[in-house]
Amino acid sequence: MLLTPTIKYKLRKMEKGYSESVIKCLSNISIPIIAKRDYGVCDGVYYELIINNIGSTLEFSFSQAVPEQWKDVWDMTKRLMGEFDSILINEEYLDSICHNGRLWLEPTSNIKITRELMNFLKQFAGFSGYNVIKISEMFKSEKPVLLEANYDYFHYRSIQSEFIKYGLKVEFFT
Repeated sequence: MLLTPTIKYKLRKMEKGYSESVIKCLSNISIPIIAKRDYGVCDGVYYELIINNIGSTLEFSFSQAVPEQWKDVWDMTKRLMGEFDSILINEEYLDSICHNGRLWLEPTSNIKITRELMNFLKQFAGFSGYNVIKISEMFKSEKPVLLEANYDYFHYRSIQSEFIKYGLKVEFFT
C-alpha cells in the first residue's frame, strides 16, 4: 500500500511587535552548535525550530529527549508551539501548500509610473489595456486595487521582490 502524505497548515498574518519580541528572545539564547548526547532515541517524536534571517538559516532538530546544552532552545520551541496553538485555535487548516487568494495593491500617489512598471503591471488581470494616464489616476486615488482574484500564494512569494523594487505595497488575502 502506498501512503500519500497530507500536509495541512494554517496561515495567519502576525503583528510586527510579536515577531520582534520572538526575535529578541531568540537572540539572547547562547548554545553550543553540537550537543553532547549520552543516549539514543527511538520514540518517533521529532521537533524542528528553523530560524530564517534573510541570507542565513539555522535549523535545530531534536526529539523530546533534548540534550541539556539545548534546553533553552527546547524551552523556546515549547513556548512558541503553545503561543501558536493559542493564536491559531480558531483558524482553519489549509489542505494544500499552494492555495489561491486575492492579491490587493495599495497604490500611492508618490509612485513614478515608468515603462518598466507598466510592463510589470500588465501581467495582472485588468491592467493589459491600461495606459499611463489611467494607471496614474488609479494611483492618485490611493484606493486598493484587486490585481488578481485567484492568485497562488507561492507565485506571490516568488515575485514579492518585484513589488518591493517598484515601491508597491501588495497584500495577499486568503
